[in-house]
Amino acid sequence: MSAPIEAAAYHVGLVVHTVDSAIARYERLFGATFAIFEYDKSASRLAEAPAPATRLRVAYGRVAGMTFELIQPVDGNGTHAEFLEKRGEGVHHFGFWVPDLQRAVEGALEHGARLTSASITAAGSAVVSIAGMAPHEVARVVGPPVAFVDMGDGPEIELVGAAAISVLETLLGDRLADIIDPPPWPTAGG
Repeated sequence: MSAPIEAAAYHVGLVVHTVDSAIARYERLFGATFAIFEYDKSASRLAEAPAPATRLRVAYGRVAGMTFELIQPVDGNGTHAEFLEKRGEGVHHFGFWVPDLQRAVEGALEHGARLTSASITAAGSAVVSIAGMAPHEVARVVGPPVAFVDMGDGPEIELVGAAAISVLETLLGDRLADIIDPPPWPTAGG
């Protein structure tokens, strides 16, 4: 088995019925503020975890020193809508920065994880099926910035490469430093 994965805390991902209601709760309790955006999550064609394309409303905020990602499925499709239907609101995943996404994915798979979704290639234009592939083969085709793995018990783990900070800069703008602790490793721009 491979060595433990080098990682740093990033965020807690919560699936919620409505982002606005969840934000109101956190603002009342902790005085937190959030940045909200919507995006289309492309379909997952992974053999073990197929999922349709979906529209998500997402809010990032800083709550009591932690970064929270609130995720609201807008169109009733995809893994987040399925999670909400089966389990109700709650923790969907824990996000961790990793210095080398491919090596982290390979290590997770070697430790028994199952890849559930990923951004594939730097351009994001390809998909991968992990059926019949060894962990190092899967890791080689997973590109930045993120990959989700399921360890079988509890919330999923989101592995986030340092290159994702540029995506977050685009989404959060000048609020980035107030909401997200950057990865401790160099980023593409840093």
